[in-house]
Amino acid sequence: MSISSSEIDLEHDNQLQDDFEDDFISDEDKGIGSKYWIPNVNVEFIPRINSFFKSYQEAISIYERYADQGGFDVRLSTTVYGKNNIVTIKYAVCSREGVAPKTSIDTVHDSIETSRYRRTSLKRTSCKACIRIRFVEPRSAYEIYYFDDKHNHMLIDKNAMIIQLCVTDQIFIHKAASAGVGASKAHKLHTSLNGGYDVTGCTVSDYKNFRRDMNSFVGAGDAEMVISMFKERCMDDPQFSFEFNCEKDQITGIFWADEIAKLNYQEFGDVISFDATFRTNQYRMVFVPFTTIDNHKKCVTVGAGLLSEETFKSFKWLLEAFLKSYGGKHPVLVLTDQCLAMKQAIPKVLTNSRHRLCMFHIMGKVPTKIRNRTNNETEFLKLFNKLVWNINLKIEEFETNWRSLISEFNLEISKWFKEMFRIRHRWIPTYFNTVPFRALMKTTSNSKSINSFFNKYAYHGNNFVTFMFAYENAMRKQRNSQRKLDYVTKTTLPHMCTPKRIEKHAHEVYTRDIFLDVQKQINKAAWSCSNQNVMEKDGCQLYTIIQTHKNGGKKKHFQVIWNKENSTFNCECNHFIQFGILCCHIFRVMMNEDFEEIPERYISRRWRRDIISFNLSQTANRRGDSDGELARLCYDAQSSLDYMLMNLKNDKQKLIEFVKKIQSMKDEIDEVIPYQTRLQKKNEIIRSFVGIDKPVEVTVHPPTGIRNKGCGRGNRLIGAGEKAAKKNERNKRKCRHCEEMVNHDSRNCPLKATE
Repeated sequence: MSISSSEIDLEHDNQLQDDFEDDFISDEDKGIGSKYWIPNVNVEFIPRINSFFKSYQEAISIYERYADQGGFDVRLSTTVYGKNNIVTIKYAVCSREGVAPKTSIDTVHDSIETSRYRRTSLKRTSCKACIRIRFVEPRSAYEIYYFDDKHNHMLIDKNAMIIQLCVTDQIFIHKAASAGVGASKAHKLHTSLNGGYDVTGCTVSDYKNFRRDMNSFVGAGDAEMVISMFKERCMDDPQFSFEFNCEKDQITGIFWADEIAKLNYQEFGDVISFDATFRTNQYRMVFVPFTTIDNHKKCVTVGAGLLSEETFKSFKWLLEAFLKSYGGKHPVLVLTDQCLAMKQAIPKVLTNSRHRLCMFHIMGKVPTKIRNRTNNETEFLKLFNKLVWNINLKIEEFETNWRSLISEFNLEISKWFKEMFRIRHRWIPTYFNTVPFRALMKTTSNSKSINSFFNKYAYHGNNFVTFMFAYENAMRKQRNSQRKLDYVTKTTLPHMCTPKRIEKHAHEVYTRDIFLDVQKQINKAAWSCSNQNVMEKDGCQLYTIIQTHKNGGKKKHFQVIWNKENSTFNCECNHFIQFGILCCHIFRVMMNEDFEEIPERYISRRWRRDIISFNLSQTANRRGDSDGELARLCYDAQSSLDYMLMNLKNDKQKLIEFVKKIQSMKDEIDEVIPYQTRLQKKNEIIRSFVGIDKPVEVTVHPPTGIRNKGCGRGNRLIGAGEKAAKKNERNKRKCRHCEEMVNHDSRNCPLKATE
């Protein structure tokens, strides 16, 4: 509805004679002109004096609707309480009511040149437009006993008003925050989706303010609310595990794992890796996800924790919580970096597990340890890499070759190489040949990958509540990828490389990614391997298999023992122990003996299809919506609405009728739902997002004063080796002093210092 301005002579309203008249300032005192503006709206929106309501909130809602049509904003004002704390008088005023605060200037003590004044825009004009509501005791109802519709300022056209955040905007802000999208990007994206800035009307500041209000709602009860959230989830889902540690009213450690994480650990938890990552929350607690490899050879999270410090005590508590949640099941192999606290805690807690150090971290230090110690660094690195990464060497061969290589390049006196040889059983692949599935992880790159994945959703300014929402969102993404891979496995048929029935059987039992690895072995068995001879020994068949290199030159011999009685195979390459799939040498023997299927004992359960039920993998484990039915219904409703709008957008008349029907349904819902002010609505929406009420009493607080490594600047620390490598990439130039092509010039030539 358009707005028209009416000019009326300035008169004092003699009807306003009550105790609150002193709260207002006359127009003459303010110096405002002699014009009034009255909203030109339909009669149905205008509040009526002497009308009664069940509550004063209903009367205020009438005035807010009138303000929306009239082109001004409303602010709640005076409240008077009577007996039994009942509101007896309530004012709702124009937002421009009141007087702007006066500023003081002292030219004696303050220099005018150095004084700074904020260039703020003032909105208060002492507008007297308002409604006043009082409680009428005989009728037990509230009455509008005074209504002033005259404004001493211009009104705003409804189309030009800044639209306040609607529920859709608030939901989008919350979901964007869970996905690691800031307020500015969320505003830009949502505005584009809704048809442009002319349609939405909300500003970036509105989005930022709502994010601020969400954080304020959590406030000091952050840690208490997270603990309550997890406790409620444990009650809803008996399979959910949650442990926390608190010292001096401050939380120092949290560990949690849901049903799907536990199932992943039960099936794939033979080899795990964990590594701490930083800058995921505003309290500087380190985030420690536990990672393993699933049946699609993808990283999955089997639990996560937050620690206030990286010490032996904290990691010991975290591993104890991990074992408690999984019923005391120890992993076969645990992979970490060279963190001293982890190295001490793992043998104390995971007594049945082998601890392996990350080879990448160790090998990354080698260039810095040999610099200026040997004449041919490139040749040494080539030979050293070939030695330590070789999985086919025996222990005696490795130790002999190590000593020979170190002696050849004169590195016997290096303390670092001595220490690495002393702990060789913790990182050299040869010493893990008998550990099942040890080849799944050699480095912590899987943990680094998971950390990078989570960092896309996390933000260093997140409180605990927002961090948990971001974590759950990341887990939904990860599990959706698992379901997609399951779907691809079921619906695709790869190209077969051989006519053998055993290859088709492999496709029927393995996931697609694992089948491709098995297919490579079958293909090698068919085209690169051949039998040299067969011998009988102790009731077993001893095959000698010749494997030709793919280039056709180098040949290797492998012995395979086949026991016909119990149908067992044993190859000296140990491929099945390391990877969980048969090698090409055994497949060659099976082809010779016309095997049509892989024996059951050689089909590792962890590589099979459908280990995790599709229905179970869909479980979202949301609080109050364990099966995700509410989320799906909301999505279906939104999709149906979008579909109807898309089909009606070119027919204005039908679109008007559709909007009227939607508005009618909205009015019916409003009649059922009790009235709430805008502030109450906002707080209720935020509470619904969080899923839990604010704690009445806070007994657990977030940690303070944390100073872990990596908690400072967001810039990555660059090591000496990386700096040197970067320096060598620079174009060299000729120094006039030493006459060499180097990275310095004659002014800073090192030879000058020796002259």
